[in-house]
Amino acid sequence: MKRATLISVAVTTVFYMLCGCMGYAAFGDMAPGNLLTGFGFYNPYWLLDIAIVVHLVGAYQVYCQPLFAFVEKWALETWPRSQFIGKEIQVPQPARRSYKLNFFRLIWRTTFVVISTVVSMLLPFFNDVVGLLGAIGFWPLTVYFPVELYIVQKKVARGSTRWVCLQLLSLACLAITIASAAGSIAGVVSPAAGAAVVQAQLMQVIWRTTFVVESTVVSMLLPFFNDVVGLLGAIGFWPLTVYFPVELYIVQKKVARGSTRWVCLQLLSLACLAITIASAAGSIAGVVSDLKVYRPFKAS
Repeated sequence: MKRATLISVAVTTVFYMLCGCMGYAAFGDMAPGNLLTGFGFYNPYWLLDIAIVVHLVGAYQVYCQPLFAFVEKWALETWPRSQFIGKEIQVPQPARRSYKLNFFRLIWRTTFVVISTVVSMLLPFFNDVVGLLGAIGFWPLTVYFPVELYIVQKKVARGSTRWVCLQLLSLACLAITIASAAGSIAGVVSPAAGAAVVQAQLMQVIWRTTFVVESTVVSMLLPFFNDVVGLLGAIGFWPLTVYFPVELYIVQKKVARGSTRWVCLQLLSLACLAITIASAAGSIAGVVSDLKVYRPFKAS
């Protein structure tokens, strides 16, 4: 787990630094919020939509599952005798199997995703809101708590050189967080001032609410968290991290078809596709193995 976290954080950091620093150095304030569509790379539309759905559905489950577990545990400890909260209903399935249905879990999770969907529809300026939330959570979760935990665990003496360096690092990241939050707030206020009324279409309400309700039900059916996240990550890795950037580079640099550079890029893309297929196969094997142990609608 430690090695996997180290590798994932390192890759994510390099990727974000390349997109943020080099993108700003190249385009300045004109850098688009969506790098895939900001340079005229729009086709195929459906593949872009699928990539976005896969990314956001996986991220939604990653961030919501701890909240779901916390609220359900708190409710069960607060009202231990409540049949509505604690009762599990056995629902039979084919092949002599059954899953456990909890009405509190179903109603609370559905209500949460419906409210979050309505709020997201009221905030159409996506990039600025995401930037603001990321800025708010960056310093305490990524810097402050890990630094303080390291100081306590390694028993770093207060006032020592290492302690001073760690505190300076924390203060520098706090300054970056404040600056990022200020920029995001300015971006949120600007489009909000020009929008007198935000009108939500009925079709949007119905389809988005249906989508998030279905995603909640699916998340309740799939409690084996790591394997599902691994599968979603494997599915999203090749198109988002390799295929689109490679094709964008070929179009932007006008790389001749059949040239040495074009062949090398295609070989790189195929190699990463093979890695993605192998990773997806491993995750599917993990899911199949978990299906023999876990029961749907049962909190792990």
